[in-house]
Amino acid sequence: TAGMLSIHVVAPARGVSGDETLTVRAVADGDNALVETGGFAFAYVAPPRSVSPVDGSVEGGTVVTVKAYGFDPIPAKEDVSVVIVDGTSETTVDVLEVTPNKQDGVPISEMTLTLSMPAFASAGVFTCRIKRVVGASTDVLTEFLFEYFNTPVASNLEHGDATVEGQTGATDGASTALRISDFPSIASGADVAVTFASVASPVLAYVNFKGGVWLQVRVPPAVDLAPGVVALTVQFTGAEPVPRGGVTGQVYVR
Repeated sequence: TAGMLSIHVVAPARGVSGDETLTVRAVADGDNALVETGGFAFAYVAPPRSVSPVDGSVEGGTVVTVKAYGFDPIPAKEDVSVVIVDGTSETTVDVLEVTPNKQDGVPISEMTLTLSMPAFASAGVFTCRIKRVVGASTDVLTEFLFEYFNTPVASNLEHGDATVEGQTGATDGASTALRISDFPSIASGADVAVTFASVASPVLAYVNFKGGVWLQVRVPPAVDLAPGVVALTVQFTGAEPVPRGGVTGQVYVR
């Protein structure tokens, strides 16, 4: 309209970040074949590094996937070393796999590392350093933060038994309460999923305290009204806060 043309295009994949000069050229015969725009700059930027999940138990065994961009060439698995830095000491992380990534069939300078986090002596946020080691040469490729937490512990269960109809010795006749240490603060009962065996149970009340939460929950009738011992499971399902060193707006898996 009025000599203006709006074009929407999909940028093709590019192996590395950097600037490109783009032009728009008419595909036509005659005089229109000479129509071409002046060059304009288009920037390819490196995608942010991603880490999933960003935390794990001090007991170890958490499998972490790290995607990092800007490496050309991508190092082989045997040339990659990952360590957890704690002051002047380093703890080795088991590198399970190093995979070069492609986009639309185009090799790009991004790699995916699959790591198995070791057991650790204390909870906290630590720097994990990814190195390329070739012979006597060692280069630090990138770093990321990983948080170790103590495994949550349930205690002080107020009513540890109930009838198969869900009746307890509580004042309301149908609830129990427990304390969970090393558990995130919650903003509402909806931030927690509670199950007795496979039966979901609502949270009636909660109190956050430093390092944990106290919960009062409804005791449901037993499955098929069958007597027996069942597992009481509490899982945090609320919105995850941005971890230390994280980017606001990015999704983090815990």
